[in-house]
Amino acid sequence: MTLLEAHGLGITIGGKTVCEDLSLRIGAGQAWGMLGQNGIGKTTLLLTLAGLRPPDCGEIRLKGKPLAQCDRPEVARDIGVVLQDNRELFPSTALETALIGRHPYLKRWQWEDRADLDKALDALRAMDLAGMAQRDVGTLSGGEHQRLQIATLLTQDPALSLLDEPINHLDLRHQIRTLEILSRRLSSPGRALLMVLHDINLAARFCDHILLVCGDGIVRAGPRDEVLTLENLNALYGYPLRQVEVEGRVVFVPG
Repeated sequence: MTLLEAHGLGITIGGKTVCEDLSLRIGAGQAWGMLGQNGIGKTTLLLTLAGLRPPDCGEIRLKGKPLAQCDRPEVARDIGVVLQDNRELFPSTALETALIGRHPYLKRWQWEDRADLDKALDALRAMDLAGMAQRDVGTLSGGEHQRLQIATLLTQDPALSLLDEPINHLDLRHQIRTLEILSRRLSSPGRALLMVLHDINLAARFCDHILLVCGDGIVRAGPRDEVLTLENLNALYGYPLRQVEVEGRVVFVPG
């Protein structure tokens, strides 16, 4: 089942071309990793795929329907987005923030019910935040706040999760735990994810498809083993890498 597809997508920002004539198909059960240099346009591409900014040309379809024609509640139920450093502007508890993930499913003036509350509490537990449910979000550290954003996404439970550097601010244990939790979501029917990452080896470990945003409108997309090659990565970062094998797993290290 195809969740999101792009045809002839063109994106330019600040006079810089992010992609030209990009075709992309994200299917259920797939985990995509997006890699590229800083400032190359990865966040802009992610926001465009989420429908939060229009492309310059081309079309994006959500479950076969033009994204531009989908109503906002429909998009909010099917697409979840985690942005970088998205701090709340109003005082709230961690639990209240996580419950925002249920808003796309509520009717006007409807309050969350017990099932919504249980879903939010389960998400907080999954992200090691159960003991902080009543903490004011303003008292959370950067890493705790990042985990709260992902807990809110888990509470939302969208078909497609789009995450911009989801392991930013996290220590090593929580980086791996978070990626494992996100990967497990793919075992649920009709789920997929696309993550912007900076660690090549974590992308190789947790993603089965890769997007390389190379600059000058060039984007390479496809199955991990076809796209994540030494030649492509050397060109992507403009820096020599070496490919080594550790316990049967291919690892990329600086040359």
